[in-house]
Amino acid sequence: DLGSGDGLIPLTAARMNTRLRGHGVDIDPQLVKESNQRAAREGLADRVTFEHRNAFDADLRDATVVTMWLFPELMRLLRPVILERARPGTRVLTSTWALGSWQPDHVNNDGLPIYMWIVPARVAGSWVWDLTLAGRRFRQAAVLEQHFQAVEGVVRAGARREVLEAVSLRGAEIAFTLTITLDGLGLTRHEFSGTAGPKEIRG
Repeated sequence: DLGSGDGLIPLTAARMNTRLRGHGVDIDPQLVKESNQRAAREGLADRVTFEHRNAFDADLRDATVVTMWLFPELMRLLRPVILERARPGTRVLTSTWALGSWQPDHVNNDGLPIYMWIVPARVAGSWVWDLTLAGRRFRQAAVLEQHFQAVEGVVRAGARREVLEAVSLRGAEIAFTLTITLDGLGLTRHEFSGTAGPKEIRG
């Protein structure tokens, strides 16, 4: 929890889920002290801890969920930090305010709006793969553009070029459809899905 304040979010979550481990960071040392004391009183100190630290310096590598309830301009400033440091698939939750042009993956409007995003893998750039069809090997090359979880791209196979269709990116899971004419085979339609890593997509 970035800007954990009195510890409400991690402590409440830990009470609701006995398997959960939580960590809060806050720049107010007194609030951090009081939150750790509260965790100890409630018997949660083995699973929930609080640290005196600037939210911009938080280590997010092991997080599966990141929560924030801060001023909207501060959350906007934290957006690139989260996208850079959190693993693809990490869920990000805020209340009341969204994160600008990063469109949420889900919104709960039952009362104050709760927004959820899923940190996308970085897939922008050039990708090349070989596809074997009817005993023949075809090399296909794609260039992908990415704006958060929105992805579009173009594929080249031989002298043919086509636009990717139905591209979806959820965390590290990517899928798309390609309809393209291949020499000797005519019009073909392919559905691809896989998991994106730093240097390859395994499908």
